Amino acid sequence: MSEFNIVWRKYNLRDNPYFIDPLTISNDKVPITVFTGRDSETKKLISLINSGSERILIIGNAGVGKTSFVNYVRARAREGRFFSPSSEIELNYVMAGQEFLVSTLSSLYREIKLQNLLLSEETMLELEQIYSLTRFLDKKNSELQSLNFGRLKELFKRTVKEIVHPRHKGIIIHYDNIDNIEETEEIPKMFGEIRDVLLTDNVTFIFVGNTFLPDDIGYQQRVRQIFYFPPIEITELGFQEIKEILNRRIEHLSISENPEIPHTEEALKILFELYSGNIRHILRSLSACVLYLAPSNNPTKIDEYLLKEILVKKVKEDYLNGLTAAEKDVLVKMLKYGGEITPTELSKITHKAVQNISSFYLARLKRKTAVEAVRKEGRNIYYSVRPEIKWWLLETEHKEKRENKVTEIIDKKLTGFMA
Repeated sequence: MSEFNIVWRKYNLRDNPYFIDPLTISNDKVPITVFTGRDSETKKLISLINSGSERILIIGNAGVGKTSFVNYVRARAREGRFFSPSSEIELNYVMAGQEFLVSTLSSLYREIKLQNLLLSEETMLELEQIYSLTRFLDKKNSELQSLNFGRLKELFKRTVKEIVHPRHKGIIIHYDNIDNIEETEEIPKMFGEIRDVLLTDNVTFIFVGNTFLPDDIGYQQRVRQIFYFPPIEITELGFQEIKEILNRRIEHLSISENPEIPHTEEALKILFELYSGNIRHILRSLSACVLYLAPSNNPTKIDEYLLKEILVKKVKEDYLNGLTAAEKDVLVKMLKYGGEITPTELSKITHKAVQNISSFYLARLKRKTAVEAVRKEGRNIYYSVRPEIKWWLLETEHKEKRENKVTEIIDKKLTGFMA
Protein backbone atom coordinates (compact mmCIF):
# COMPACT_ATOMS: atom_id res chain seq x y z
CA MET A 1 0.00 0.00 0.00
CA SER A 2 1.29 3.45 -0.91
CA GLU A 3 2.28 5.73 1.94
CA PHE A 4 0.47 8.48 0.06
CA ASN A 5 -3.30 8.42 0.48
CA ILE A 6 -6.14 10.87 0.65
CA VAL A 7 -7.06 10.51 4.31
CA TRP A 8 -10.59 11.88 4.14
CA ARG A 9 -11.69 9.74 1.18
CA LYS A 10 -11.63 6.74 3.52
CA TYR A 11 -14.47 8.40 5.40
CA ASN A 12 -16.34 9.14 2.14
CA LEU A 13 -15.53 12.84 2.54
CA ARG A 14 -14.13 15.26 -0.03
CA ASP A 15 -12.07 17.20 2.49
CA ASN A 16 -11.22 17.76 6.13
CA PRO A 17 -14.41 18.60 8.11
CA TYR A 18 -12.28 19.87 11.00
CA PHE A 19 -10.85 22.89 9.17
CA ILE A 20 -10.31 25.91 11.43
CA ASP A 21 -10.44 28.68 8.83
CA PRO A 22 -13.43 30.98 9.31
CA LEU A 23 -16.41 30.54 7.02
CA THR A 24 -16.30 33.23 4.36
CA ILE A 25 -18.75 34.70 1.89
CA SER A 26 -16.80 33.25 -1.05
CA ASN A 27 -15.75 29.95 0.58
CA ASP A 28 -15.38 27.16 -1.99
CA LYS A 29 -14.93 24.35 0.54
CA VAL A 30 -18.06 24.81 2.65
CA PRO A 31 -20.68 27.51 1.99
CA ILE A 32 -21.50 30.16 4.57
CA THR A 33 -25.01 28.68 4.78
CA VAL A 34 -23.73 25.81 6.97
CA PHE A 35 -23.28 28.36 9.78
CA THR A 36 -25.19 27.19 12.86
CA GLY A 37 -26.36 28.87 16.08
CA ARG A 38 -25.86 32.44 17.36
CA ASP A 39 -29.54 33.28 16.80
CA SER A 40 -29.81 36.08 19.37
CA GLU A 41 -26.49 37.66 18.31
CA THR A 42 -27.55 37.43 14.67
CA LYS A 43 -30.84 39.23 15.34
CA LYS A 44 -29.03 41.96 17.26
CA LEU A 45 -26.41 42.58 14.56
CA ILE A 46 -29.05 42.59 11.81
CA SER A 47 -31.07 45.11 13.81
CA LEU A 48 -28.04 47.40 14.16
CA ILE A 49 -27.24 47.16 10.45
CA ASN A 50 -30.85 48.01 9.58
CA SER A 51 -30.70 51.07 11.85
CA GLY A 52 -28.30 52.78 9.46
CA SER A 53 -24.75 54.04 10.00
CA GLU A 54 -23.15 52.31 13.01
CA ARG A 55 -19.78 51.52 14.54
CA ILE A 56 -19.98 48.05 16.09
CA LEU A 57 -17.50 46.05 18.17
CA ILE A 58 -17.65 42.24 18.03
CA ILE A 59 -15.62 40.75 20.87
CA GLY A 60 -14.78 37.32 22.26
CA ASN A 61 -11.97 34.89 22.99
CA ALA A 62 -9.81 33.59 20.15
CA GLY A 63 -11.33 30.61 18.38
CA VAL A 64 -15.00 31.07 19.33
CA GLY A 65 -16.12 31.90 15.78
CA LYS A 66 -16.33 35.72 15.70
CA THR A 67 -15.19 36.05 12.08
CA SER A 68 -17.53 33.31 10.81
CA PHE A 69 -20.41 34.96 12.67
CA VAL A 70 -19.83 38.38 11.08
CA ASN A 71 -19.34 36.84 7.63
CA TYR A 72 -22.61 34.92 7.99
CA VAL A 73 -24.55 38.08 8.87
CA ARG A 74 -22.86 40.01 6.07
CA ALA A 75 -23.79 37.26 3.60
CA ARG A 76 -27.41 37.59 4.63
CA ALA A 77 -27.22 41.36 4.39
CA ARG A 78 -25.80 41.12 0.86
CA GLU A 79 -28.89 39.14 -0.10
CA GLY A 80 -30.92 42.01 1.33
CA ARG A 81 -29.29 44.58 -1.00
CA PHE A 82 -26.44 45.71 1.23
CA PHE A 83 -23.03 46.13 -0.37
CA SER A 84 -20.22 44.40 1.53
CA PRO A 85 -16.80 43.22 0.28
CA SER A 86 -16.47 39.44 0.06
CA SER A 87 -13.35 39.46 2.24
CA GLU A 88 -12.83 41.09 5.61
CA ILE A 89 -10.05 43.68 5.94
CA GLU A 90 -7.09 42.56 8.05
CA LEU A 91 -6.35 45.20 10.67
CA ASN A 92 -3.55 43.42 12.53
CA TYR A 93 -1.26 46.40 13.06
CA VAL A 94 -1.83 50.07 13.85
CA MET A 95 -2.46 52.03 10.66
CA ALA A 96 -2.21 55.74 10.04
CA GLY A 97 -5.41 57.32 8.74
CA GLN A 98 -4.13 57.35 5.15
CA GLU A 99 -3.24 53.67 5.19
CA PHE A 100 -6.59 52.78 6.77
CA LEU A 101 -8.40 54.55 3.93
CA VAL A 102 -6.17 53.00 1.26
CA SER A 103 -7.01 49.53 2.64
CA THR A 104 -10.71 50.33 2.84
CA LEU A 105 -10.96 51.91 -0.60
CA SER A 106 -9.02 49.02 -2.15
CA SER A 107 -11.40 46.51 -0.59
CA LEU A 108 -14.39 48.41 -1.96
CA TYR A 109 -12.74 48.65 -5.39
CA ARG A 110 -12.15 44.88 -5.58
CA GLU A 111 -15.80 44.22 -4.80
CA ILE A 112 -16.96 46.87 -7.27
CA LYS A 113 -14.99 45.08 -10.00
CA LEU A 114 -16.29 41.66 -8.93
CA GLN A 115 -19.88 42.87 -9.12
CA ASN A 116 -19.30 44.87 -12.31
CA LEU A 117 -20.76 48.01 -10.78
CA LEU A 118 -20.65 51.14 -12.90
CA LEU A 119 -19.39 54.16 -11.00
CA SER A 120 -18.39 57.49 -12.50
CA GLU A 121 -15.29 57.44 -14.70
CA GLU A 122 -13.48 59.87 -12.36
CA THR A 123 -14.18 57.75 -9.26
CA MET A 124 -13.13 54.49 -10.92
CA LEU A 125 -9.89 56.02 -12.17
CA GLU A 126 -8.99 57.33 -8.71
CA LEU A 127 -9.93 54.02 -7.04
CA GLU A 128 -7.71 52.15 -9.49
CA GLN A 129 -4.83 54.48 -8.64
CA ILE A 130 -5.38 53.90 -4.91
CA TYR A 131 -5.63 50.14 -5.44
CA SER A 132 -2.22 50.16 -7.11
CA LEU A 133 -0.77 51.28 -3.76
CA THR A 134 -1.88 48.14 -1.88
CA ARG A 135 1.40 46.39 -2.60
CA PHE A 136 3.05 49.03 -0.41
CA LEU A 137 0.82 48.34 2.61
CA ASP A 138 3.23 47.45 5.38
CA LYS A 139 3.50 48.59 8.98
CA LYS A 140 7.16 49.43 8.30
CA ASN A 141 6.26 51.67 5.36
CA SER A 142 5.47 55.29 6.23
CA GLU A 143 5.36 56.61 2.64
CA LEU A 144 1.56 56.40 2.46
CA GLN A 145 1.32 59.01 5.22
CA SER A 146 2.39 61.60 2.66
CA LEU A 147 -0.95 61.18 0.87
CA ASN A 148 -3.52 63.92 1.41
CA PHE A 149 -5.87 62.56 4.07
CA GLY A 150 -8.60 65.06 3.17
CA ARG A 151 -8.65 63.98 -0.48
CA LEU A 152 -8.79 60.31 0.52
CA LYS A 153 -11.77 61.02 2.80
CA GLU A 154 -13.51 62.88 -0.01
CA LEU A 155 -12.92 59.93 -2.38
CA PHE A 156 -14.27 57.51 0.25
CA LYS A 157 -17.47 59.52 0.78
CA ARG A 158 -17.98 59.91 -2.98
CA THR A 159 -17.43 56.18 -3.53
CA VAL A 160 -19.95 55.35 -0.80
CA LYS A 161 -22.53 57.69 -2.32
CA GLU A 162 -22.12 56.23 -5.82
CA ILE A 163 -22.31 52.62 -4.56
CA VAL A 164 -25.42 53.20 -2.47
CA HIS A 165 -27.58 55.37 -4.71
CA PRO A 166 -29.74 53.95 -6.15
CA ARG A 167 -28.56 50.32 -5.94
CA HIS A 168 -28.05 49.45 -2.27
CA LYS A 169 -29.49 50.12 1.18
CA GLY A 170 -26.05 50.68 2.65
CA ILE A 171 -22.47 49.41 2.96
CA ILE A 172 -20.99 47.06 5.57
CA ILE A 173 -17.22 46.99 6.08
CA HIS A 174 -15.69 44.30 8.29
CA TYR A 175 -12.25 44.79 9.94
CA ASP A 176 -10.75 41.66 11.48
CA ASN A 177 -7.91 40.45 13.72
CA ILE A 178 -7.50 43.60 15.80
CA ASP A 179 -6.49 41.34 18.69
CA ASN A 180 -3.27 40.60 16.75
CA ILE A 181 -2.08 44.19 17.16
CA GLU A 182 0.96 44.19 19.43
CA GLU A 183 1.29 47.94 20.01
CA THR A 184 -2.10 48.19 21.78
CA GLU A 185 -1.16 51.53 23.35
CA GLU A 186 -1.26 53.04 19.83
CA ILE A 187 -4.79 51.82 19.03
CA PRO A 188 -6.58 54.86 20.59
CA LYS A 189 -4.50 57.16 18.37
CA MET A 190 -5.57 55.21 15.27
CA PHE A 191 -9.26 55.42 16.15
CA GLY A 192 -8.83 59.11 16.94
CA GLU A 193 -7.44 59.71 13.44
CA ILE A 194 -10.20 57.82 11.64
CA ARG A 195 -13.10 59.04 13.80
CA ASP A 196 -14.55 61.32 11.13
CA VAL A 197 -14.27 58.59 8.49
CA LEU A 198 -16.31 56.28 10.73
CA LEU A 199 -19.14 58.83 10.79
CA THR A 200 -19.74 58.46 7.05
CA ASP A 201 -23.45 58.13 6.25
CA ASN A 202 -24.83 54.81 4.97
CA VAL A 203 -21.83 52.80 6.21
CA THR A 204 -21.76 50.24 9.04
CA PHE A 205 -18.23 49.64 10.33
CA ILE A 206 -17.66 46.34 12.19
CA PHE A 207 -14.46 45.79 14.17
CA VAL A 208 -13.64 42.30 15.47
CA GLY A 209 -11.25 41.66 18.36
CA ASN A 210 -10.83 40.19 21.82
CA THR A 211 -12.57 41.22 25.03
CA PHE A 212 -10.02 44.01 25.59
CA LEU A 213 -11.05 45.82 22.40
CA PRO A 214 -13.48 48.24 24.13
CA ASP A 215 -10.62 49.40 26.39
CA ASP A 216 -8.13 49.46 23.53
CA ILE A 217 -10.09 52.03 21.53
CA GLY A 218 -9.39 54.46 24.37
CA TYR A 219 -11.31 56.61 26.80
CA GLN A 220 -11.56 59.79 24.73
CA GLN A 221 -15.24 60.66 24.85
CA ARG A 222 -15.25 61.96 21.26
CA VAL A 223 -14.13 58.50 20.07
CA ARG A 224 -16.03 56.17 22.40
CA GLN A 225 -19.35 57.95 21.93
CA ILE A 226 -19.51 57.07 18.23
CA PHE A 227 -19.45 53.31 18.95
CA TYR A 228 -22.47 51.22 19.83
CA PHE A 229 -22.23 49.96 23.40
CA PRO A 230 -22.29 47.38 24.82
CA PRO A 231 -20.26 45.39 22.26
CA ILE A 232 -21.73 42.18 20.88
CA GLU A 233 -19.88 39.42 22.72
CA ILE A 234 -19.48 36.02 21.07
CA THR A 235 -19.11 33.31 23.69
CA GLU A 236 -18.25 29.61 23.44
CA LEU A 237 -20.83 27.39 21.75
CA GLY A 238 -22.80 24.67 23.51
CA PHE A 239 -22.10 20.99 22.94
CA GLN A 240 -25.20 20.39 20.81
CA GLU A 241 -24.35 23.39 18.63
CA ILE A 242 -20.83 22.10 17.99
CA LYS A 243 -22.21 18.65 17.26
CA GLU A 244 -24.65 20.17 14.75
CA ILE A 245 -21.87 22.20 13.10
CA LEU A 246 -19.78 19.09 12.54
CA ASN A 247 -22.76 17.10 11.27
CA ARG A 248 -23.58 19.82 8.73
CA ARG A 249 -19.97 20.03 7.57
CA ILE A 250 -19.74 16.26 7.14
CA GLU A 251 -23.06 16.20 5.29
CA HIS A 252 -21.85 18.89 2.89
CA LEU A 253 -18.44 17.27 2.30
CA SER A 254 -19.89 13.79 1.80
CA ILE A 255 -19.19 11.97 -1.48
CA SER A 256 -21.76 9.27 -0.73
CA GLU A 257 -25.05 8.88 1.07
CA ASN A 258 -23.34 7.21 3.99
CA PRO A 259 -20.28 9.18 5.10
CA GLU A 260 -18.32 7.93 8.07
CA ILE A 261 -18.23 10.37 10.97
CA PRO A 262 -14.53 10.18 11.95
CA HIS A 263 -15.20 10.71 15.68
CA THR A 264 -17.57 9.39 18.32
CA GLU A 265 -19.83 11.58 20.42
CA GLU A 266 -17.90 10.55 23.54
CA ALA A 267 -14.62 11.80 22.02
CA LEU A 268 -16.27 15.09 21.11
CA LYS A 269 -17.58 15.48 24.67
CA ILE A 270 -14.09 15.00 26.11
CA LEU A 271 -12.70 17.78 23.93
CA PHE A 272 -15.69 20.01 24.61
CA GLU A 273 -15.02 19.77 28.35
CA LEU A 274 -11.25 20.07 27.94
CA TYR A 275 -11.56 23.33 25.97
CA SER A 276 -14.76 24.69 27.54
CA GLY A 277 -16.46 24.77 24.16
CA ASN A 278 -13.75 26.56 22.16
CA ILE A 279 -14.52 25.21 18.71
CA ARG A 280 -11.16 26.06 17.14
CA HIS A 281 -9.23 23.98 19.67
CA ILE A 282 -11.74 21.13 19.40
CA LEU A 283 -11.44 21.02 15.61
CA ARG A 284 -7.66 21.23 15.70
CA SER A 285 -7.51 18.29 18.13
CA LEU A 286 -9.82 16.07 16.09
CA SER A 287 -7.88 16.80 12.90
CA ALA A 288 -4.60 16.02 14.67
CA CYS A 289 -5.96 12.62 15.73
CA VAL A 290 -7.10 11.55 12.27
CA LEU A 291 -3.89 12.71 10.60
CA TYR A 292 -1.78 10.91 13.22
CA LEU A 293 -3.26 7.50 12.41
CA ALA A 294 -1.12 5.01 10.55
CA PRO A 295 -1.93 4.66 6.82
CA SER A 296 -4.82 2.29 6.31
CA ASN A 297 -7.42 1.44 3.67
CA ASN A 298 -10.17 1.42 6.26
CA PRO A 299 -11.61 4.38 8.19
CA THR A 300 -10.69 4.43 11.86
CA LYS A 301 -13.18 6.10 14.17
CA ILE A 302 -11.65 8.27 16.89
CA ASP A 303 -13.28 7.08 20.10
CA GLU A 304 -12.56 8.37 23.60
CA TYR A 305 -9.76 5.87 24.17
CA LEU A 306 -7.96 6.45 20.88
CA LEU A 307 -8.39 10.21 21.30
CA LYS A 308 -6.56 10.22 24.62
CA GLU A 309 -3.89 7.81 23.44
CA ILE A 310 -3.03 9.85 20.34
CA LEU A 311 -3.17 13.31 21.90
CA VAL A 312 -1.03 12.33 24.88
CA LYS A 313 1.56 10.85 22.51
CA LYS A 314 1.51 13.97 20.36
CA VAL A 315 1.93 16.45 23.21
CA LYS A 316 4.92 14.47 24.46
CA GLU A 317 6.52 14.15 21.02
CA ASP A 318 5.84 17.72 19.88
CA TYR A 319 6.24 19.79 23.04
CA LEU A 320 7.54 17.89 26.09
CA ASN A 321 10.38 15.95 24.52
CA GLY A 322 13.69 17.39 25.69
CA LEU A 323 12.30 19.45 28.57
CA THR A 324 13.91 19.05 31.99
CA ALA A 325 11.90 18.10 35.06
CA ALA A 326 12.11 21.71 36.29
CA GLU A 327 10.86 23.06 32.95
CA LYS A 328 7.98 20.59 32.96
CA ASP A 329 7.13 21.66 36.51
CA VAL A 330 6.87 25.30 35.41
CA LEU A 331 4.68 24.24 32.47
CA VAL A 332 2.43 22.21 34.76
CA LYS A 333 2.03 25.19 37.09
CA MET A 334 1.04 27.40 34.13
CA LEU A 335 -1.39 24.75 32.93
CA LYS A 336 -3.05 24.47 36.33
CA TYR A 337 -3.15 28.25 36.70
CA GLY A 338 -5.57 28.14 33.81
CA GLY A 339 -5.14 31.53 32.17
CA GLU A 340 -2.82 34.34 31.20
CA ILE A 341 0.01 34.87 33.65
CA THR A 342 2.90 37.32 34.10
CA PRO A 343 6.46 36.27 35.02
CA THR A 344 5.93 37.82 38.47
CA GLU A 345 2.80 35.77 39.12
CA LEU A 346 4.52 32.65 37.80
CA SER A 347 7.46 33.34 40.11
CA LYS A 348 5.14 33.32 43.12
CA ILE A 349 3.50 29.97 42.33
CA THR A 350 6.75 28.22 41.32
CA HIS A 351 8.95 29.76 44.05
CA LYS A 352 11.58 30.57 41.45
CA ALA A 353 13.29 33.93 40.92
CA VAL A 354 11.55 36.27 38.51
CA GLN A 355 14.79 36.75 36.58
CA ASN A 356 15.10 32.98 36.08
CA ILE A 357 11.46 32.72 35.04
CA SER A 358 11.81 35.43 32.38
CA SER A 359 15.29 34.80 31.03
CA PHE A 360 15.44 31.02 31.28
CA TYR A 361 12.22 29.07 31.84
CA LEU A 362 9.82 31.12 29.71
CA ALA A 363 12.49 31.64 27.06
CA ARG A 364 13.07 27.89 26.87
CA LEU A 365 9.35 27.07 26.79
CA LYS A 366 8.78 29.68 24.09
CA ARG A 367 11.50 28.10 21.94
CA LYS A 368 9.71 24.77 22.32
CA THR A 369 6.49 26.63 21.35
CA ALA A 370 4.87 25.25 24.52
CA VAL A 371 4.00 28.78 25.72
CA GLU A 372 3.39 32.08 23.96
CA ALA A 373 3.20 35.75 24.82
CA VAL A 374 -0.44 36.74 24.35
CA ARG A 375 -0.55 40.44 25.22
CA LYS A 376 1.28 43.34 26.77
CA GLU A 377 -0.14 45.76 29.33
CA GLY A 378 2.25 48.52 30.29
CA ARG A 379 5.44 46.75 31.31
CA ASN A 380 3.68 43.47 31.98
CA ILE A 381 3.82 40.72 29.38
CA TYR A 382 1.17 38.02 29.76
CA TYR A 383 1.93 34.43 28.78
CA SER A 384 -0.24 31.39 28.21
CA VAL A 385 0.32 27.73 27.44
CA ARG A 386 -0.39 26.62 23.90
CA PRO A 387 -3.85 25.01 23.57
CA GLU A 388 -2.23 21.70 22.60
CA ILE A 389 -0.52 21.48 26.00
CA LYS A 390 -3.94 20.73 27.49
CA TRP A 391 -3.71 17.31 25.83
CA TRP A 392 -1.31 16.47 28.64
CA LEU A 393 -4.26 16.53 31.05
CA LEU A 394 -5.71 13.49 29.31
CA GLU A 395 -2.84 11.35 30.62
CA THR A 396 -4.60 11.08 33.97
CA GLU A 397 -6.87 8.45 32.43
CA HIS A 398 -5.75 4.88 33.06
CA LYS A 399 -3.76 3.49 30.17
CA GLU A 400 -5.37 0.06 30.43
CA LYS A 401 -8.86 1.38 29.66
CA ARG A 402 -8.38 1.01 25.91
CA GLU A 403 -7.08 -2.53 26.34
CA ASN A 404 -10.20 -3.34 28.36
CA LYS A 405 -12.35 -1.88 25.57
CA VAL A 406 -10.73 -4.16 22.97
CA THR A 407 -11.32 -7.18 25.20
CA GLU A 408 -14.94 -6.15 25.67
CA ILE A 409 -15.52 -5.93 21.89
CA ILE A 410 -13.96 -9.34 21.32
CA ASP A 411 -16.03 -10.91 24.09
CA LYS A 412 -19.35 -9.43 22.94
CA LYS A 413 -19.12 -9.24 19.15
CA LEU A 414 -16.45 -11.64 17.94
CA THR A 415 -17.07 -14.75 20.00
CA GLY A 416 -17.95 -16.69 16.85
CA PHE A 417 -14.40 -16.24 15.57
CA MET A 418 -12.79 -17.58 18.71
CA ALA A 419 -11.24 -21.05 18.55
